[in-house]
Amino acid sequence: MTYRRLPPESEMPQVFGEWLNWLSLYELRPPSTIKAYSQGVRRVISFAEFPPSEFAEFGPNAWNQASLTDTVREMMVVGEISASTFNQSLAALKSFFHYCRADFLVDTVPDVYRIQQMSRVAVPRQEPECYHLDQVRHLFKAATESDYEQGLRIHWPARDLAMCGFLAVLGLRASELFGADLAWISPEYQVDQPFGLTRVNESLGDYLDWVPRERHVDWVDVIRVVGKGLCTRHLPMTP
Repeated sequence: MTYRRLPPESEMPQVFGEWLNWLSLYELRPPSTIKAYSQGVRRVISFAEFPPSEFAEFGPNAWNQASLTDTVREMMVVGEISASTFNQSLAALKSFFHYCRADFLVDTVPDVYRIQQMSRVAVPRQEPECYHLDQVRHLFKAATESDYEQGLRIHWPARDLAMCGFLAVLGLRASELFGADLAWISPEYQVDQPFGLTRVNESLGDYLDWVPRERHVDWVDVIRVVGKGLCTRHLPMTP
């Protein structure tokens, strides 16, 4: 698909920047979502063919129900964007209108939900492809070999091996690994429970007040992964 030129953020009106700040401060959206929503609204504007001189004056009154429906229909007919990008653009526009209503900037806005129902585009479901065990072994083996042994373009075997471990063993997403920080790793403790269950806690002293003394306590390193939707997962790290 061809790349579509979007209006620059710097040329968008003040309300647009305030909406992006609202997504971060009040809806706690991660930077990746804010970036996608920003592109989504600007993408719809590009299909509406507003002249550049009007970008700074864009606001919730730029469309009525009929004109926005025509713009969305144009997005579908041109076929420059994927189904997932199309749906995300409408979701971003709905969020922008919701902010404008919540901040009492307008009394009424176009019904994006109604337009979504009329122009729903199915996104093909793709099953993820998994590595076979032999491929995982080869990946770890390649990560431990130096440039001098095999002529591989691996400049830091220790780093690459650790990355493979985080991806293959702990199941981190690539974006989570990219944003990982040493501060995410901290010692916590596990207490044996009946039926083989364990419990992870942050305050050992508080927990031992009621845990039977015969229970076995182990300290383990746990990485707290801040992932999609700013949700935090606690993953015990293997020695």
